Amino acid sequence: MLKNKEGLFRSGWKIALVLAIIFGLMYLEDYLFEYFATLHVMRGTEADLHRAYDTLYAQWQWLLFIISQAVMIAVPVIAWKVLSKRKLDDMGLGRLRANKKPFGVGLLFGIVSITAAFVAMLLTGNVYVVSWTPQFTTDTVLYLFVFIVVAFAEEILTRGYFMSVLRQTKSMPLVIFTSSFLFSLMHIMNNAFSLVPFINIMLAGLLFAYMYFKSGSVWMPIGYHITWNYFQGCVYGFAVSGTDFQGVISTQYAADTILNGGAFGPEGGLIVTAVLVLGFVFVRWHYRNSAFEYMDMDTPAALKALYFKIGCEI
Repeated sequence: MLKNKEGLFRSGWKIALVLAIIFGLMYLEDYLFEYFATLHVMRGTEADLHRAYDTLYAQWQWLLFIISQAVMIAVPVIAWKVLSKRKLDDMGLGRLRANKKPFGVGLLFGIVSITAAFVAMLLTGNVYVVSWTPQFTTDTVLYLFVFIVVAFAEEILTRGYFMSVLRQTKSMPLVIFTSSFLFSLMHIMNNAFSLVPFINIMLAGLLFAYMYFKSGSVWMPIGYHITWNYFQGCVYGFAVSGTDFQGVISTQYAADTILNGGAFGPEGGLIVTAVLVLGFVFVRWHYRNSAFEYMDMDTPAALKALYFKIGCEI
């Protein structure tokens, strides 16, 4: 049950262990924060405690955010490097210097894709621009950092770790669909989450997985993820996965519809569905001359050092 026929610990157990560690550390972070919040209100009502908690959270939210994202990055990286004794290259995380092209293509592709969705919504009357006069704030710069960190955390975990672990199953559909399904589930607690957002985020996960599958690099989906989110929220002023943002351009919905995604943002609408589908066409075209075989990244020699060897050679 724990091991497959080759004597390797099953990928599902590896994923479950990493997720358990991540969620456990995040729960510990919340518990410790609430504990220190109570120290500020030794006496008083429950309402006093809530006010103290909210005040402290507002003061420390950026540190808490950085810690949580660092956990999402560090745990899968450590699991891959230390427990499996494999290189980050085998997880699609080679040095940026060697992956400048896929990263750059991903950055540009993300901008073009969300811009196409924005233009399509304008032309169909789903949104209108209140003001074309650029409005820059500190958040315009601050959230660039946020979206960079989020993209690295989510892609290293879901594409880098999940897909690389699942590769030992030798089933391409299982690798791509399982990692994408888990990626979509990670957003289930977001505001205004429903069936269409679930499908679209899974579709985005499939597109990111396809990028990794064709390129062998997680840098392309990382680049796409960064610019898609940033331009969606901080440039065009849409909600990003249910979170509202002030954009450089002031954009508003004519009405909440299934085409524009409503309160969840464009990712909850069918226009983005069409854009994501077209994304597969581009990736296939871009790598039309590539001879890279993703499933061959696990050679027999590499598999000898896979996760959780206990006491003897496999």
